[in-house]
Amino acid sequence: MASKASQPAVRRKIYYLAAILVLLVVNTFLWRGGTSQLAGKLPWLTVSDRAEALELTELSTVSEGQADLSGSAIRLLLTGSRGLALSTLWYQSDEKKKRHEWNKLEMLVNTITKLQPHSPAPWTYQSWNIAYNVSVESDRVGDKYFYIARGIELLAQGIRLNRDQPDMRYMMGFYFQNKFGVSDEVNTLRSLFQLSCIDPRDRDPGALRSGNKIVPAAFEKFVRDHPQLVRRLKEKLNYGPDEIVDFLRDNRTVPCRHFDPVYAQGRTGPKPKAMEQFPTLPLGPQKTAPDERTEDSSIGDDFDGYQCARAWFNYAQDPLPEPSAQITLADRQELQRETGKRIPRSPALVIFRHLPARAQSYVGERFEKEGWFDESGWDVDQDRSSFDRWFPGRQVVAGTGVNWAEEPWSRAADLWERHGRQNGIYMDSAEEERLGEKAKVYEERYRVARYDLGPDILEDAVDAAVKESFRAHRRLFFYGKNREMSNFNHHLYRAQAEKERNTIRARKLFYDAVRLRKAAEPERAMELFEQAFAEWVKVLAQNNEFREDQSIQEDAYELQIDYLDLVQAHRGVTLRPAVIAAGLLSQGMVVLGGASPVTLPAGTLYGLPPGTKPLPLPVIGPLDQLDPKGQPWVSASIAQNVRVRMGRDMDTAGSGSAPPPSPNTPAPAVR
Repeated sequence: MASKASQPAVRRKIYYLAAILVLLVVNTFLWRGGTSQLAGKLPWLTVSDRAEALELTELSTVSEGQADLSGSAIRLLLTGSRGLALSTLWYQSDEKKKRHEWNKLEMLVNTITKLQPHSPAPWTYQSWNIAYNVSVESDRVGDKYFYIARGIELLAQGIRLNRDQPDMRYMMGFYFQNKFGVSDEVNTLRSLFQLSCIDPRDRDPGALRSGNKIVPAAFEKFVRDHPQLVRRLKEKLNYGPDEIVDFLRDNRTVPCRHFDPVYAQGRTGPKPKAMEQFPTLPLGPQKTAPDERTEDSSIGDDFDGYQCARAWFNYAQDPLPEPSAQITLADRQELQRETGKRIPRSPALVIFRHLPARAQSYVGERFEKEGWFDESGWDVDQDRSSFDRWFPGRQVVAGTGVNWAEEPWSRAADLWERHGRQNGIYMDSAEEERLGEKAKVYEERYRVARYDLGPDILEDAVDAAVKESFRAHRRLFFYGKNREMSNFNHHLYRAQAEKERNTIRARKLFYDAVRLRKAAEPERAMELFEQAFAEWVKVLAQNNEFREDQSIQEDAYELQIDYLDLVQAHRGVTLRPAVIAAGLLSQGMVVLGGASPVTLPAGTLYGLPPGTKPLPLPVIGPLDQLDPKGQPWVSASIAQNVRVRMGRDMDTAGSGSAPPPSPNTPAPAVR
C-alpha cells in the first residue's frame, strides 16, 4: 500500500495521464476533424476540414494523380523535428549550388518540396534557383535549356499541389516570357522551345538526311511544316540545311510534349498530363479565358514562350476577385478579407491584370522582328544566287495564307480594350466629361483638386449625392494614376495602330530595307526605305496618340539615321553640289523675302552614280520635315537623344543628319 506521502504524486500522474488522453481524443476526433459517432464532424472549426476547403490535403490531388505517399510518410515520421530537418536541407542545398553539384542539389530540392508540399515558398525559390542560377552555370545552350525546363517543371508540380495561388502562376508565366523572350542566346532557346513542341517523329534527322546528303523532298516538307523554326535557324543563327539537321540530331532528347519512339521503347503520342509534358500548360479550361490553350491543346509552329506565358497569366487571374474600377486604397490583406479571394503579392493589381494583354503584344512584336507580316509568307531562297540556293531551279515559299502580324495585334488590341474597360482605365471623352461633372459636388465641398486623392468619406457621409460624387472623383483619380503606372496608353494605342494593314505594310518595308542594307545592297535598301517612310508618315497622320509615343518616335528616327547613312555613303559626291546649290538658293529666297525655302527630294538620288565622300552639309530626312499642320514628325529633343545614343551628334563631323526643324524655321527636306 502506497504511503500517504506518495499519494499526491500518484494522483498527479493519474491527472497528467488523463489530461494526455483527453487532449489526444480532442486532437484526433475534434480539432483535427476526425469523424466519430460521439463527436460527429465540425466543418467550421476543425483543421482537417479547413485543409480540405483550402485543398491542402493529399486527397485533394488524388484526382490528378499527385498524391505523394512517400512524402506523407516522411512528414509523419519526422513530426516535431521537421523544422530542423528543413533548415539543414536548405543549408545543404545552398552549399551544393556553390560547389556546382547539380545532381545532389536536385535530390535535396526534391526532399525539401516533399517536406513542405503546401507552402509556395520552397517551390518558387527552388524553381528559380534551378531555372536561373543553375542554368547560367552551363556552357552549352542545350544544358541551359534542360535546367530551365527542370525549374519550370518543378514549379508546375508545386502549382498543382497549391491550388488557387496567383503568385505561383504568375511566376510560371514570367519564366516562359523572360527565358524565351529576352534572355541571352534567345534565338537558340526559342528554337529548342519549338523542338519541344514538335513530335520527335516529325523532326527525325534520319529521315532528312541519307548518308551525307540532304533528302530534298523530306527537307522541303520539314521547311513547309515548320517555317518559323527553320527561318530563325537560317536567318538568326546562319544555319544551312546540314547545320539544321545537325541541330535536330544534337537536340533530339530535349524535354518534349511527345514520346520519342527511339528512347521510349517504341511508344508514341503525347505524354501524360501534368509534369511530364514540356512546355507545361495549365490544366483544363480557365474561367477568365475559356478559349486559352491547355495541356490538351494542339500546338503549331507559331507557338512560342509568349503565348505560353499568356496562358499562365490568364490562369493567374482565376483566383482573383472580379475586376472593377478602383475607388479605394485598400491594402492586400484588407482586400482579401473583403472579397474572400486571393490577391497577388506583386506586382500592383492593375499591372497583374494586364499581363495577358502584354504577353499578347509581345507575340505581335516577335512575329514582326522575325519577318512575319502578311499572308505572302517566306521565300526561302530570297536574294540568294543560283549557286547558293537551298532549292535550285524552283521557288519554295513557306508560311503562306496567314495574316501573321494582323491577327496577334488585333487580339492584343481587344485584350487591352477589355482590360481597360473592366478596370476603369479606358473610357471615351463623353464618359470622362460626365464623371467630371458628377465629381464637382465632392471636389467643391471638400476643396479637392481634380487629380488629388482627397479624403475618404464613404463611411461618414450620409448624403447619397455626395457619396456618388466622391465615387466619380475617385474613378477619375485612379483612372489617371493607374493608366500612368501601367503605361496603358502606350500599349493600347500601339496595338490599335499596329493591327492596321498600312502599318504592317510599312513595318515590312522597313524590315526588308534593313535586311538589304545588311546584305550590302544599298540601292535596293534606299528605295525600300523611301517607300517605307512614305507609308510611315501616313500611319502617323492617322494615329495621333501612336505618333506621340516616345518609343515609337525613337525607333523610327533610328531607322532614318540608318537610311541617311546609306545616302551619305553612296550619294555623297553627287549630292554635294545639289545640297550647296539648294542652300544658296534658299538663302537667296530668304533675302528676297521668299515665303518658303527650296526642298530637295531624296527620291531623285537613286539614278545617280554612287560615291563615298562625306557631305559638306547635314541631310534632312523624311521625319525631319513638318507635317501638314506645320509640326515636326519627331520632336527635336527625341531626335537629339537618338543621335547622341547612336554617335551621330551634330557636333560630330559627318553626322549625316540634322535636327528637325521647328514650326517657325522649316528647313530644306530630303524625302
